[in-house]
Amino acid sequence: MPASRSKTFRKMAADALRAGRKAIPGDGRDAHFDVAASYKSLAHDDEWLCGERQRSYKRKRRTKVPKPKG
Repeated sequence: MPASRSKTFRKMAADALRAGRKAIPGDGRDAHFDVAASYKSLAHDDEWLCGERQRSYKRKRRTKVPKPKG
């Protein structure tokens, strides 16, 4: 099975987000965010198809141990 391309897709998504943040507000800016979401979706699908751990998987949060009163 070929190597996962998710790292490449995630880098492309990050680049599109950076470009969107730099762009002037308007329709062009929204296009950058749409492209970034598409790349992230491709990365997620690629991880799933290759059987890798999905980076967007929610991790369990550590719970704080309550301090004893006194």
